[in-house]
Amino acid sequence: MSVIDYSKWNKIIADIEKEGGLDSDNEDNPKRRSSDGNAPLELALKSPAAQNKPCQCVRVFRRSERPFGTTTQDYFFERIIIPKHHPMLVSGTALISPVSKKIGIPLIIYLEDPLHYPLSKPNVRSNYENQIITYLLIKPSNGFAPIKYQDGVGTALVARADHRPLAVGLLTTIHAYNSMLLSERYGSGDDHKVQHSITPNDFKKFAHKFVNKKKSEIEKDWNFTVFASSALLPLIILL
Repeated sequence: MSVIDYSKWNKIIADIEKEGGLDSDNEDNPKRRSSDGNAPLELALKSPAAQNKPCQCVRVFRRSERPFGTTTQDYFFERIIIPKHHPMLVSGTALISPVSKKIGIPLIIYLEDPLHYPLSKPNVRSNYENQIITYLLIKPSNGFAPIKYQDGVGTALVARADHRPLAVGLLTTIHAYNSMLLSERYGSGDDHKVQHSITPNDFKKFAHKFVNKKKSEIEKDWNFTVFASSALLPLIILL
C-alpha cells in the first residue's frame, strides 16, 4: 500500500523554522508609522551585476496565462532560474513585499508585463489580474496595495531579497498568510493593532496551522482515493 507523502509540507515548516528573521520594519518608529500609509512601496536595492549570481525564483502567472478554469494554486506558479543580468536583479525597479519584510523573509517582486492605464482598457484588463501579487503588495498599515498594483499587474517574478532559492511552498504559505490578514484581521478593528501583530513569530504560528490543514486535506483525499479504488475493484473485475 502506498504511503502519504508529506515531505513537501514538512520541508516548508523546516525551512521556516530556520529563518531567524527580525522585524526590520520597526513598528515603534514614528516616522515609519506616520508616512507608511501614503508612501510608495520600497524598491529593492540595485546591486552591480558582477556581484549577483543566477537566482532561483517563482513566476506567478496572470489570470489569462493560467490553465483554463483552474483554481489550484500549483498551476499559478513556475519555478525558474533567472540569469545574474536579469532586470529583476540589476534594474532597481523590483518591489519589496511589505508584509514579507515584516515577517523576516523579505521578497522582491518584478512585474514582467504590467498593463499600463488598465482603467482605459476594459476589454483586456481582467486578463492581467494577478491577485496573488496584489496581496503580496499590501501595506501593513492598512491592508491595501497601492492603486497601481490593484489592477493590471500581469505576470510577475518573485524572489527572496537575499537571493537564496525561493520554494513554491514557502511562497504559497506567505500568500496564504496575507490572505488571512485580509479576511480575518483588517476591517475587524484597529489597523494599527493589525500592523503590530504582523511578526516573524506570528507567521510561524500561522504556517504550522496552515501546513497541518494542508496535510489533513491530503490525508482526506488519499483516504477517499483508497476507498473509491477498493469499492470499484469488484466492478472492474466483473467488467
